[in-house]
Amino acid sequence: MDFSTAVNLILAVLSFILAVVSIITVVITLRQNSKMIEASTRPYVSICFHPLFNLDYLILKNYGNSTAKIISIDTDVDFRICTTDESHLPFSHASGTYLHPGERMLSAIQDAYKLCEKYDFLVFDIAYEASGKLYKEHIEINLNSYADHAAIRPTVRPENAQQIIAKTLQDISENLM
Repeated sequence: MDFSTAVNLILAVLSFILAVVSIITVVITLRQNSKMIEASTRPYVSICFHPLFNLDYLILKNYGNSTAKIISIDTDVDFRICTTDESHLPFSHASGTYLHPGERMLSAIQDAYKLCEKYDFLVFDIAYEASGKLYKEHIEINLNSYADHAAIRPTVRPENAQQIIAKTLQDISENLM
């Protein structure tokens, strides 16, 4: 084998190796891009607790960028201790519901102090799907962390109570959106 044939053979092998490395790099890049696109366009469904003066709410909200179909919401919290209407427990009828991006469902909680007496955390497991993919979220809500939320304090003077209430309601409505 002469020198030019050996050089051509080495160059052919190197070209083949470079082509294989290029293909592998493209495949890895496409997979990463696919994951990034999915992460930026998928739904993110969560539950939060929001006290509002004498009313307390659990809010189920889609923080993502696509519609989610709720498959199930499981919890070990017994909401019957704080309601008189056992047919409307929080999110007991949410399965099969579609939540569009930014959409939320509010569930009023009566006598939330009873929950605080019995539970330190409200634990929820949410299963939902979008575009044929199943997503699951595990949420733990620390009830004790809500002790300092906005409420009218005994130090509010009656002459400016309406102003304080209006500002507080505006703050709350901004937080809920």
